[in-house]
Amino acid sequence: KQWYQRRVPITAGEDSIKSCLYLFLALLPLKPRMVHGLAEVYTESSSMIKRIILRLVEEPVSKIGMKCKEILQLIEEGPKGAETLVTRVLHILTEKEAPSKELVQMVRNL
Repeated sequence: KQWYQRRVPITAGEDSIKSCLYLFLALLPLKPRMVHGLAEVYTESSSMIKRIILRLVEEPVSKIGMKCKEILQLIEEGPKGAETLVTRVLHILTEKEAPSKELVQMVRNL
């Protein structure tokens, strides 16, 4: 069951978008499966929203870590159009620590 529904596009300013994302991203480490919804929203978003997501995703992804099965699933099966988000997630995960053997193997299989 999907936890979100597609919505009619609205025009929102950067501050409004950030406000919504801050709450969502604060919950992400508590419910890592939400990362799949984030990827789906990312694929359907404007370039402005994509840039905001890419800037704000660092802290929650760092908290989740590379051993999380949901993050690994996103890397392996991320939706078409979310390649930049997946690349950003990979960068965040490997920025301060060496990648796990599982992560290296998964990237090789992409």
